[in-house]
Amino acid sequence: MDITIYGLRDPRDGKIKYVGQTWNLKQRMSGHLSGPASRREAQWIEELRVEGLSPLPLVLEVVTEENATAAEDRWINLSRENGQILNVHRAHAAPPRRGNHVVHAIRMSGEAFRKLVKLQDLVVRCGWQALGIESQRQPTLAAILEVAIELFAKRETN
Repeated sequence: MDITIYGLRDPRDGKIKYVGQTWNLKQRMSGHLSGPASRREAQWIEELRVEGLSPLPLVLEVVTEENATAAEDRWINLSRENGQILNVHRAHAAPPRRGNHVVHAIRMSGEAFRKLVKLQDLVVRCGWQALGIESQRQPTLAAILEVAIELFAKRETN
């Protein structure tokens, strides 16, 4: 069964404040809003409620159950590098794996990460055609990054 690795974005600045994994994102969002996992998360959600806002869910990656913890750790670490994250647990020590290959975390600036999220928002709203691509893939951040890398590689060879 596939697991969704998701982030909760702050609607005020677009930064990811929490990373988690779930089988059902809609149900998990309901859980975050009714009973946050930590005091810090509860304070953040209450701040948003006072302003008439709520966290924005963001699908980061869809993975198999066996790869879920490693993928979640990778996104937690990336999100920590790009701003304050409210997760209370530390990323696990085991190196993330995809098949027989170790998956290395990608380092990027906060600005590059924000651009990647904006690109994902565009694809979610308008479809892959907005990038001139025919694809049936879910517009996860991982898929957007793969496509961006492919597009840049094609551009460099032309």
